[in-house]
Amino acid sequence: MAAFSCKLILIVLTLVNLSESTFDINEAELVKVAQHLKAGECRKLYATLHYRRMNLDGFSGMEVPELDCLSLLTKWNEKESENKSFQLLALRLTQLGHKDIADTLSSDIFEQESQEMREAFKKFE
Repeated sequence: MAAFSCKLILIVLTLVNLSESTFDINEAELVKVAQHLKAGECRKLYATLHYRRMNLDGFSGMEVPELDCLSLLTKWNEKESENKSFQLLALRLTQLGHKDIADTLSSDIFEQESQEMREAFKKFE
């Protein structure tokens, strides 16, 4: 019984650790997003990522640094995202008319997390 309890605790700790990865968007995923957006679209995306409300009603914009799209997204992800989930990025993409990019991003991240989970569970077999 104690061995089962230890395994269960290890599995829970592993899952908690893996769940932190949803707050990380890797550079490859940011590159994919940046490649599919025009400069103006990217600047608007960057601005909306800083908007506190979930819906964009009343959003009037903000001053955006003069950077290329990948640099803007990297800046947001590394310094300004406040540990928000990638789901905020997917939501904003959808709200701005880029559901296809949001769906691809979500699918890629969930696939990566599923693979990490499978590998973690192999340790307990």
